[in-house]
Amino acid sequence: IYVWADCGVGGTSLISGPVSFTTLPPCAAPTNLTVSAIGADTAVVEWDAHGTTNWVIEFDTLGFTPGNGNSTIENTTDNPFTLTGLSPEQTYDVYVWADCGTDGHSDTLGPINFTTQPVCPAPTNLVVSSIGADTAVVTWDGNGTTSWVIEYGTVGFGLGNGTPLTTTDNPETLTGLTPETVHSVYIW
Repeated sequence: IYVWADCGVGGTSLISGPVSFTTLPPCAAPTNLTVSAIGADTAVVEWDAHGTTNWVIEFDTLGFTPGNGNSTIENTTDNPFTLTGLSPEQTYDVYVWADCGTDGHSDTLGPINFTTQPVCPAPTNLVVSSIGADTAVVTWDGNGTTSWVIEYGTVGFGLGNGTPLTTTDNPETLTGLTPETVHSVYIW
């Protein structure tokens, strides 16, 4: 902005300026965007609202350009909001902004990215304990699954050549092991 005095018949003063400034968005932008409860086809997004109650969420696969016409856009009053219709084992970007009504939109927050889970997550944290001469107990984190296949044998065996065991028990006791022998175990 520039300012100068209008001196009437005597003309004008020298020009003062420029002074620059940035206008504020019509309403506060959300902050602290997080994604949680990530499943195979859903995820929950949440943010700090700063007094606004209407938001726009845009999401698509990693690296998409917002506003490209191929992404999913949701208008919502829910915070947190559950994204649905996602594909398993896919990485997504998500953006959110406040809908300020007749005043337009706030600044955009994002992207934040996340990867959906597989349809059937693999067991984790496999532990062997209570090792005896011909037995051992295995435990694991099922990650939401309730049925598993265990295969075990002497160290170095190839999958498909060990002893298979289908189970719904966790922990499971392996039996028939060879005494004083190193064994390997797999679970899926």
